Amino acid sequence: MGPLRHCARDLKPLDVADLDVYKDLPEIPITIEDPELCYRYSGLAVRNIKTSASPVNMQIRLYRCGMRGINLLADLTNYLMLEMGQPMHAFDYKRVSAIEVGHIAEGTFQTLDGKERSIRPETLMIKSHGEPVAIAGIMGGLASEIVDDTDSLLLESANFDAVSVRKSSQALGLRTDASMRYEKTLDPEMTTTAIARFLHLLKGIDDGVEVISCLSDRYVKHYPERVITFDKAYVDRMTGIDISEERITKTLTDLGFELSRDNEKFIVKVPTYRATKDVSIKADIIEEITRIYGYDNFEIKTAKVALHPMKFTPEHMLHRNVKDLMAYTFGGHEVHTYVWNDGKRLTELGLSNTGYLHLTNSVSPDIDTIRAEMIPSLLCVCLKNRGYAPSYSVFEIGSVITGIDEKGLGKEEKHLGVVLYGRKADEGALVAKAKQITESIGKLLRGVSFEYRRAAEDEVLEWQHPYNAFAVSVNGEDIGRIAVVHPTVMQQIEKKAAAVAVEINLDAIYPMKAEELKFDEPSRFPSSTNDITFIVDADVPYSAFTKVIEEGRSPLLADYSLIGIYKDAALTMKKSVTIRFTFSSKERTLEAAEVQEAADALRRSMAAIGAVTLG
Repeated sequence: MGPLRHCARDLKPLDVADLDVYKDLPEIPITIEDPELCYRYSGLAVRNIKTSASPVNMQIRLYRCGMRGINLLADLTNYLMLEMGQPMHAFDYKRVSAIEVGHIAEGTFQTLDGKERSIRPETLMIKSHGEPVAIAGIMGGLASEIVDDTDSLLLESANFDAVSVRKSSQALGLRTDASMRYEKTLDPEMTTTAIARFLHLLKGIDDGVEVISCLSDRYVKHYPERVITFDKAYVDRMTGIDISEERITKTLTDLGFELSRDNEKFIVKVPTYRATKDVSIKADIIEEITRIYGYDNFEIKTAKVALHPMKFTPEHMLHRNVKDLMAYTFGGHEVHTYVWNDGKRLTELGLSNTGYLHLTNSVSPDIDTIRAEMIPSLLCVCLKNRGYAPSYSVFEIGSVITGIDEKGLGKEEKHLGVVLYGRKADEGALVAKAKQITESIGKLLRGVSFEYRRAAEDEVLEWQHPYNAFAVSVNGEDIGRIAVVHPTVMQQIEKKAAAVAVEINLDAIYPMKAEELKFDEPSRFPSSTNDITFIVDADVPYSAFTKVIEEGRSPLLADYSLIGIYKDAALTMKKSVTIRFTFSSKERTLEAAEVQEAADALRRSMAAIGAVTLG
């Protein structure tokens, strides 16, 4: 299939007024005090304006572009901004008859929206006889606005530094249609064309207007001329098709590019209205050519490239294994949240929006804080999903900022966050499952056992239950936490629900050398289980039980696990700990007397920690 036919008509020029006929009129005094921030400032003065309202068809076009009609002069500047992309501003000539572009001392300025704005010294301002009348590139002042009885104007068409406009807009919290365009870097050559277009439209609406000044223009900083060189071989290689030299020449010429040849090379001069961050490299020229040639005219072919499997780093493998464990073994749902706190939802939960790093240019105060922990983000997920399922678990591996280093940079870590949620769920069962998760990560992925201790009062976080918060550590180093979610937080999520959260620092686990997993073949003979409940002082940790069991472990003891820890009003200083013991042998079936003797030995050994059995 060949290229589609197109009409190949010349670009239609804009209808503009001839400004040269006014060159003998007085000039508007224009002074640019900071040429690094204002590249060009053009102006024209007009009087005897009798029409106050713009034509209906212009108002309809503005409305359909998302703008409302105000008055003739304001509508014309908006119309030109939409048509050409050049922001303009009309001052009441009775109040503004001279222009100085520079800075003012720190103070306040009332903008067209009637608000008082705090102006910093670095903000570029438009002044008239020393008095500020507009914030350059952003918004005019209320004192010099065009009103219905305005019959003379000073028209501004200028070009400002994009970075300066963006910084001032952010500092003021004021983003306008004009500032959004200046932020993207405009062509300084458009300023005078826009004035000529404005005057043409104005005279077509009100033919009695009188121009009272020449085109006053201060052009202090020119963009460098942009020239791009390429050859046809480059075009063929990038497009994969044979586009003739004649087609290349005609396409670029029709688009306004100046073209010359040096043997096989094309030398292209980019027009100014395309040279500001639009067409700057050879690939941009290819885009121009192919866009006009027609993307639909390219023959679809399979690319001949080598495909290689993606290589995972050891850190990625750890994260992938953790995700597999959470999803396949514990039935968790992986979620993805933003790296910043959701301030609005945290407020709903009664939690603070705190962190070590804050965004200075955030579009909303609700998303300006980088998170320091994972759990608040996951609690926001629970709040959003509270009505969808009676019980579930969600998890995420994400970045957190846990402090500021000596260079002033954030300390970034990768954490695993897990929240186990259930309506009418037993908190003890959820804590036990949370402990299973941490134990599985430690034993299966690194072959280590974690240690647990009750969190000290100053370690308890805002979302944690003050008495059911625990630190997770390895070799005395804290690497995470397990905690019941605070009741006041659960009141906002679901009054009858319970939730337990786990957060583990994966960056702390990664350097640990993974031990080779050992496989113990299960016995062919049946096993026997005994659940034994011990009464012990409330401050004795479960790790004390495991230490006693391991020190005098019977060869008949195959496995043991914690069933539950219970404390009620009848046990004021005590608690009950129920442990399930599994006995078996690989050579034979155990007799009941052997099992009883092994169980009794365990009961007697627990006297070392002050534990006694019931009955």
